[in-house]
Amino acid sequence: MTSSSSQKTKFVSISRGLIFSVLTTSTLVTSVLTVMQVGLEYQTKSKEMDALIVTMEASLIPTISDRMWNLDADGIKSTMTPILPSMDASSIILKNDKGEVLFEANIPNFVPSYPMKKTFPIIKSDAGAKAESIGQLEVVLFKDKIIDEVRNRFLFVLFLNSIKTAVVAAVLLIIFHRKIAGPILDITKYFDSHRDLTKVDGKDFKVSERGGTNDELSVMTEHIRLRELKLAEWSALQQEKIERAESALAEADETIRQEKIKAEASARLAQLGEMATSIAHEINNPLAIISGYNFLIRKEASKPEADMAKIISTNDSVEQTIKRITKTITGLRSYARDGASDPFETSGINQMIDDTVSMVETRLRSKGVPLRLVGDKTQDILISGRAVQIVQVLVAMINNSCDAVCSLPSLPSPWLELEVQQAGQIVKIILTDAGPGISPEIEAKIFNPFFSTKPVGQGTGLGLSIAHGIIQEHGGRIFVDHSCKNTRFVIELPLVAGVQKTA
Repeated sequence: MTSSSSQKTKFVSISRGLIFSVLTTSTLVTSVLTVMQVGLEYQTKSKEMDALIVTMEASLIPTISDRMWNLDADGIKSTMTPILPSMDASSIILKNDKGEVLFEANIPNFVPSYPMKKTFPIIKSDAGAKAESIGQLEVVLFKDKIIDEVRNRFLFVLFLNSIKTAVVAAVLLIIFHRKIAGPILDITKYFDSHRDLTKVDGKDFKVSERGGTNDELSVMTEHIRLRELKLAEWSALQQEKIERAESALAEADETIRQEKIKAEASARLAQLGEMATSIAHEINNPLAIISGYNFLIRKEASKPEADMAKIISTNDSVEQTIKRITKTITGLRSYARDGASDPFETSGINQMIDDTVSMVETRLRSKGVPLRLVGDKTQDILISGRAVQIVQVLVAMINNSCDAVCSLPSLPSPWLELEVQQAGQIVKIILTDAGPGISPEIEAKIFNPFFSTKPVGQGTGLGLSIAHGIIQEHGGRIFVDHSCKNTRFVIELPLVAGVQKTA
């Protein structure tokens, strides 16, 4: 649910954290209180033992002193024997002033774990006489019973307190979950399931019933509910705006597409207009030739003994001339039509180059600009695209280059060169002319719509812009190559799998 800038932390319910905190705190408190309680009991037991020792010292030592002074062995024995069981003593030893043992008793086969040795001097003093040490009493007491009692008491009290703490903690957790954690968890689940603001309606915002209470959490829940309803209204409004914007954008895209089609058509018509004179000449000349051949055929056929071989040869020449006209007209029809809706198909570069040359050779010849073709035509390079559009691009660029070199009177012999290269998985179509290159200022704008370096009325400024868009649609690029001293444009297009075929 919570996330940092680098990593999303694992969700942990507040109830789980509270359970751990309550159990840890209650266990710690219970342990401390139990230790304190048992410690007080241990101190009480120890004080009772100390009081018993004081009582023994006050009551028994004078008696033992008298009987030692009187050398009353039986009296000493009868006095010493009860000490062992009455004082939790493991052994008692009575010695005279010479260190001789007068009495000794102990618990057989018992080694205390917590021994405490006490030594009591035996003093004999008569009224008016100087006190005299006549021996000592050594008592080894043990606290094993006290320790065992305290340990058992500690475990018992700890067990009772643990049960009491667990019950209290469970009751508190149930109350906390019902009153606080449950509603918070419901709110959390609601927000987690409504991350997408466009799908918020606020109507399914529900929290656990809390017994009709009206407290801080109830107020917060109600505010969240109201804000969710407002957010749902805002989300619906924004969604409506988005839908209207998308509809308007779709209409704008369609308008742009239609305008683009019109612009491409205008550019093609402009190019056709520029080529009209040369194309008319290209058609008129063959028609004149056909007319001449027709005259020869009639003349030969009118003879009594017509030369059929000559007639057939002349007719073949007519057919060749008709094919020449047909090729020109077919190229015009292909160039003039809109190929934007054609599907992408695998096509060979060689055919595209041939179609392009057939479209521009007449105009180039009329302007005295030769076109050199460079490349190995024995291998046809295949691309996937719209062949009509690629031809339109090449025609537009060649016509632009022709106009550019013809506008430079300083060039003694204008020329154009068209080269095809394969470089890895791309094909390069390189158009070079005799010009001195393109300045960076013009290059920055040369592919912009309606930009033209031609005089007003002699260019639409759409040729290179449309060419740039078509090449991009084919997954390629078009750019100016500054590594050449002349003006050079390079078109790069991706190849299809199985790149080449033998021509």
